[in-house]
Amino acid sequence: MLLGSILVSPPLIGLLSALAGGMLAILPGLLYAKLAYSRRRVAPQVLLKAHFRAEAAKLLLTIALFVVVLLVFKSVSAPALLGAFVLAQAAYWISLLSK
Repeated sequence: MLLGSILVSPPLIGLLSALAGGMLAILPGLLYAKLAYSRRRVAPQVLLKAHFRAEAAKLLLTIALFVVVLLVFKSVSAPALLGAFVLAQAAYWISLLSK
């Protein structure tokens, strides 16, 4: 967010765009975790179905949030939005791969 506020003029637009981009990555990830891990100790087939449903819901929520941000936030800075989104996604995948 700090980088977005430094590189974009006016700084508040860069800050809010970067914040929105980060939230576009974080909120669907939270939904995925909630849906995929809501039940414990189930058959592998049930667990696999839960993960597929959670991934589909995550993708749909990501698309919906992008549409909402682009429709509501008219003066969004696309580089700050997409940059923060990509950085948050990269952090998510790096954390998954480091385990």
